[in-house]
Amino acid sequence: MINKEEAKERIKKLVEEFKAIPKSHLDSLAEEKIKWLFIEPLLEALGWSKTEVEKEERVLRGRADYVLKIGNTGVLVIEAKKTSVSLSEDEGRQTVSYAYHSKIKFAVLTNFKYLRVFHALSNIKNIDKNLLKINNGYFRLSYEEYIDKFEILWLLSKESFEKREINKLLSAK
Repeated sequence: MINKEEAKERIKKLVEEFKAIPKSHLDSLAEEKIKWLFIEPLLEALGWSKTEVEKEERVLRGRADYVLKIGNTGVLVIEAKKTSVSLSEDEGRQTVSYAYHSKIKFAVLTNFKYLRVFHALSNIKNIDKNLLKINNGYFRLSYEEYIDKFEILWLLSKESFEKREINKLLSAK
């Protein structure tokens, strides 16, 4: 299993690779390419093995890009977008809806450039009310913050889910 220092180093390299690509080129990349190049390596760096990541899991009339599992239990839904897609309310609602209907408490909406973390205890209209709160703000990061705010990003690690660290944020909602 990967330790925190190794994870931080891997994520630092990912961030550098992402930063090195011109915005116009990044924005032309398909969602699948963003997932392959950045989101899946990010999940691996956070300690999730390929066997714990279900891809394209059917939920309602759609498919969640990723459902992360510990054992046979889904613990996190991740909805990925291409970098040219802004992570708007509609995308947030889709993400929370997938988690809520799968009875999973946490949902992430990301295009790697930005990452937003929601609770899915309720499926409500004003999606920003579902953003998880952390340190007097919301759990949202840009890729430029992944290293400076690594402790926050680490809450999405397998270790955090196993130790139920992330669950402490639910009481702050």
